[in-house]
Amino acid sequence: MNMPLELGLAVMASYHDPKQHTWCIFEKDYRRVLKSLGDLAGSDVYSHDGRPIGVLRQIANAFVLEDRQLEMRQLLAVYRDVETALPTILKKRGAKSCYEAAVFRDLVYAAQKAAISRRGVSS
Repeated sequence: MNMPLELGLAVMASYHDPKQHTWCIFEKDYRRVLKSLGDLAGSDVYSHDGRPIGVLRQIANAFVLEDRQLEMRQLLAVYRDVETALPTILKKRGAKSCYEAAVFRDLVYAAQKAAISRRGVSS
């Protein structure tokens, strides 16, 4: 149950400094949020169906106000690049999970590198 606590911390940070911090709720099934976090009625829940394309679609929806919008094909290309890099990263780190801190950091780097290399490139 640490996720509700972490969400609470994110919400409080946004109240403390709304220009520097915002929050979103991403969930496989929006009804799960209603069961565990009923006090968030009226908040947007980005339901992604537990699939990568759904997650990417909802991230694009959550950041619709950003100046630069990426197309789904660009997001999917970055996802594929990171997915391809994952086995090498896990092996390099001697890890079994992508949720270990060093592995996650390497995945973030791989995603940044892929995004930069894919700017304006069709796939």
